[in-house]
Amino acid sequence: MEMQASRYAAIETWIKRAQIGDKAAVQALVVQFEGMLKAISRRYRGLSQADALQEAYLSLLLAIRDYDASLGVPFAAYAQHKVHGDVRTAMRRWWTHDAHLEPEDENQDRPRAWENQAALSSNRTTNPYNLPEWRLVFRAAGLSARERVVTEAMASGWRIKELAQALGVSVETVKTVRKRALRKLREHLRPGDGR
Repeated sequence: MEMQASRYAAIETWIKRAQIGDKAAVQALVVQFEGMLKAISRRYRGLSQADALQEAYLSLLLAIRDYDASLGVPFAAYAQHKVHGDVRTAMRRWWTHDAHLEPEDENQDRPRAWENQAALSSNRTTNPYNLPEWRLVFRAAGLSARERVVTEAMASGWRIKELAQALGVSVETVKTVRKRALRKLREHLRPGDGR
């Protein structure tokens, strides 16, 4: 208990010094909270972990600058809440931006958030869904970029759990995306619908 109190006192001292421009105090705080920053950014592994870590460092620096001890909130709790929220907001902003920039070119039909996973099929068997005819079917059926990535990867032999881990999402997310993709494909390919 006493050790924890002295740690909190040291952090408060570093913050006061950092807020008046002491770079050594800023560095000490960054080192002190580096584990927390890495833990928060690991939630985005497989998608944009490096970007998430940069956002986490930036958010910590802003938390140091903006922290007000008179409010009675310990800095560690304030920083964790702020960094987690800022990183989540930044990641959502990037994913939304990337989704809006989805190219029309058939050879590059995925948003950048899933771009690193575009080579998923190259790690497995030859992907029959890479043929231009299937890409046209996927586009005509209205599959989103995520639905195309999941469909192509699963057709190449990826299992749901492996795919979820590679994409950095939950198993339930992959199942939901797969379910929507299959429903759209069934509706599009249903015999006698005039297509």
